Amino acid sequence: MTTSPIVERAVDTVRRETGSGPALDAPLSAAQRRVWLLEHLRPDLVEYNMAQVFKLDGLLDVDALSAALGLVVERHTILRSRVVQDATGGPRLRVEPASTVRLQRTDLSYLAIGPAYEEAYRLRDADIDGRFDLAAGPWLRARLTELPEQRHLFTVVVHHIAVDATSMQIFWQELSQAYAAFTAGRRPSCPSCRSSTRTTRTWRPGSWRRPRRPPRSSTGSGPWPGRPRPSCAATGPGPRCAAVRARGSRT
Repeated sequence: MTTSPIVERAVDTVRRETGSGPALDAPLSAAQRRVWLLEHLRPDLVEYNMAQVFKLDGLLDVDALSAALGLVVERHTILRSRVVQDATGGPRLRVEPASTVRLQRTDLSYLAIGPAYEEAYRLRDADIDGRFDLAAGPWLRARLTELPEQRHLFTVVVHHIAVDATSMQIFWQELSQAYAAFTAGRRPSCPSCRSSTRTTRTWRPGSWRRPRRPPRSSTGSGPWPGRPRPSCAATGPGPRCAAVRARGSRT
């Protein structure tokens, strides 16, 4: 993550506005407790992994993307939380520093196109199918894989205990806004972000549903309109863009 003055000032502002410094452990919502209990009973469960994958064509400011991700994680503490158990064995949310979530960067641009895409898709599948340890955290992982010909594969996987479909839309909106601001040399401003743990803790028990299993390959609008162009036109074993999937659904 870049350490430019603009980034540092933006993060400091977020900390002041949201109070995202050290905090006391918080209770889980009813929906989060259900997910935690299921994962506690089935440690190998990965059906709650929510993934989105974008293939980006064109120039990409990697430092700005890393900084934008860091800023969103700083704002939303649920993305950097983990579950601890209190004296009675009950689950509690504990917030960790934003530095626990970082953009993983993998450079495959030196490879030929075929081997590069093959390895990129292998890494993508490993990220999507890898289980989260709710006790260790964090509940978000992001990988940017650099491919030949100025192309990138951007994979974001978040555990369902932290987000739902609506909050993922907020995530991408704010990431896009922050990225655009950083690339323009401005301080990001995301007025819609005022709270962090509320994104999930305000789920109503009746509104929670088990994640569906949509096709792994579904196109969608990209998070950076007018900048790197999201595309599903890659050759290779399964180009997948903007795919929100649970395990077992493939095309």
